[in-house]
Amino acid sequence: MTDSGEHPLAAERAESYCAACGRSFADTLDVCPEDGARLVRLAARVDPMIGRVLDERFEVRARLGRGGMGTVYRAWQRSVDREVAIKVIDARLADDRVAAKRFLREARLASRLSQPSIVNVHDFGQTPDGVLYLVMEMLRGRTLAQLTEADGPLSVRRALAIGVQLCDALEAAHAQGIIHRDLKPQNILVLDDPPGRDLVKVLDFGLAKSLAGDTTAVTQSDGFVGTPLYLAPEVIQGQPAQPASDLYSLGCILHEQLGGAPPFWGSTANMVLARHLSETASALPPLVPAPVRDLVAALLAKDPAERPASAAEVRATLLAVVQSREALDHAPARAPRHAALAETLATPTRTGVDTRVPATPARAEVEPSTPAAPRGAARTWRIAAAVAVVAVGASLAVWLASRED
Repeated sequence: MTDSGEHPLAAERAESYCAACGRSFADTLDVCPEDGARLVRLAARVDPMIGRVLDERFEVRARLGRGGMGTVYRAWQRSVDREVAIKVIDARLADDRVAAKRFLREARLASRLSQPSIVNVHDFGQTPDGVLYLVMEMLRGRTLAQLTEADGPLSVRRALAIGVQLCDALEAAHAQGIIHRDLKPQNILVLDDPPGRDLVKVLDFGLAKSLAGDTTAVTQSDGFVGTPLYLAPEVIQGQPAQPASDLYSLGCILHEQLGGAPPFWGSTANMVLARHLSETASALPPLVPAPVRDLVAALLAKDPAERPASAAEVRATLLAVVQSREALDHAPARAPRHAALAETLATPTRTGVDTRVPATPARAEVEPSTPAAPRGAARTWRIAAAVAVVAVGASLAVWLASRED
């Protein structure tokens, strides 16, 4: 099979859609079995990547999902007979020099990382027609976000054990001068095998940044990158990301796992960012051991200098608690959350703030359990307005930089 050859898996299956109930059925049906409405047949869509053989070695077999930079496929590496995952840069960005440079930087940095809790990058390259791709190990499991959404909050013991592995991954990356910049539950995969072990892999170092002093245009035009629920204050303010920024994101994840909800969230992304800058996170419940409560509070310090010095220091504290004889098998109550809002706020943001607002649920579902005093609320809105102004300026700067490039 050649790069340009047809392939039986190159088309997604056709489907029959019901406009009345919004459900999809097999394309063999003409009438909706739920309400009797006439179904509309949607033709199969063709993905030109499926069936291609990249670099005469990697046969692309199926699409797994989409990310911020492109699409991930399941593929077969012919040279060694193994299944791999291939990330292909989005076709819309193929002619964008800045995006191409960012993708190649991702590949180069990620290939330097070799640690059990980080996804392995086997290879990267470019096809003769300009398609950029990254070859990674194939993993099977659920993201931490999917796991907690399906099974509820983890026990304190499980949450801390996962936290230890995240520290291992961050320590290895920081030692190589690499920052993740977008650490979040959606980028943490809990493996299916071995079952019951909660082994994790940190995904998507595509937003990583070298500390080696890269001064190219690709760095200068990046804007800030990250997800509002887990973004460090200094990054929101336009300062360079640093290892302490990853530790802040880790603190947000631990707070969410141990307390049932992220430390800062609200009805818009701007409000979340403003609270990262101005408010203090609520205390974790008393069922969480005191050393861990103190550690999470330190990780969420507004000033990076006041956070723990390294991921190794955080791991030492977590390990000491995990190895203690305290009862850690209880789980926190899940705070009420609105799925559409959570999805909106979990969307990565570049060059500004994502101000999309989902369909508004009941106010109690989108606001923190303890409303701010009127004066504090006014201050939050003033900071939100300032964040919005910065976002507009950053967007204009990125647009001009891309035009110049």
